[in-house]
Amino acid sequence: MYESWNDLPQAYHQVWSLLERATADPKSPFRTIILASTCTNDVFSRIVILRKVDRSVPIMICHTDARSGKMKQIKESPKVAILCWDPRKQLQVRIQANATVHYKDEFADQEWQRLGEGSKKNYSSQMTPGQYVETFQEGIDAYRLVHGTDVDPRLWKAHFAVISMELQSLEWLWLDRSGHRRAMYTKEGGWEGRWMVP
Repeated sequence: MYESWNDLPQAYHQVWSLLERATADPKSPFRTIILASTCTNDVFSRIVILRKVDRSVPIMICHTDARSGKMKQIKESPKVAILCWDPRKQLQVRIQANATVHYKDEFADQEWQRLGEGSKKNYSSQMTPGQYVETFQEGIDAYRLVHGTDVDPRLWKAHFAVISMELQSLEWLWLDRSGHRRAMYTKEGGWEGRWMVP
């Protein structure tokens, strides 16, 4: 692994291998990424779960509640930033991407089918994410059996959306006592990569 960060193509491959592994490994630090978006001159960031990647496009995919604030933000300004950090490897990855929201379309349907029942329940609340409530218990109860046990889980699908992020640039920074390394790869540059000052 040490040698990977001395070679631009190998390092690019290594970063994508870590991202791909994160989609299947809940313990991977790259499983939870920071997604930042903008709207009306304000910046918003939040943790999201990395659900799928495809380095051939390249894209990264996460799921969200269709009523969440990020939906409006991305529709108004599709440029987003992604931050990944692995404290054990001392590796930071920064990504610029153009995001597309999929809601009630074939792509979203395919992603919904991949979810287990437990994950689908995350979209069962009749309250909007971020909505103010009087007590924390109200927020908890929003996901409990207040809807009744006979509620059709397919109704939760109405709250489900997918965010597909097509990468425009990928930058990694590796911190090491022998000397930090940093490199940038861009779509415009054919993903060949260039060294940077750490």
